[in-house]
Amino acid sequence: MHLRPVKNDDADQIIWIIDDTFQEYGDKICLEGSESDLNDIEHNYQSPDAAFVVLESEGEILGSHAIVRMEANKFTFRRLYVRADKRGMGAGDLLFEWAVEKAIEFNASDSIRLIY
Repeated sequence: MHLRPVKNDDADQIIWIIDDTFQEYGDKICLEGSESDLNDIEHNYQSPDAAFVVLESEGEILGSHAIVRMEANKFTFRRLYVRADKRGMGAGDLLFEWAVEKAIEFNASDSIRLIY
């Protein structure tokens, strides 16, 4: 397993993982609403104020995570999802640790807020 920056070509797999997770709770993804950032991931997350990675194994995306600057030293974690069949194997831990390290790299000092 390894982390790498997201590409727009990853969108279909990421959307499937997120939608599959939402369906576990009786919901579905809304690409015209709160998940519209997934329509152009590179544009929305590749900037000095944001980052988005996927966890990949043998060309298959297992999960995703993003961090976005909210204010000068405040960041939010977004898009932490792991495929249902890959949970319990440390994937979520790797993704979360990446986000904490990225927040420190971005000089987050006030707080980190989680958005699901």
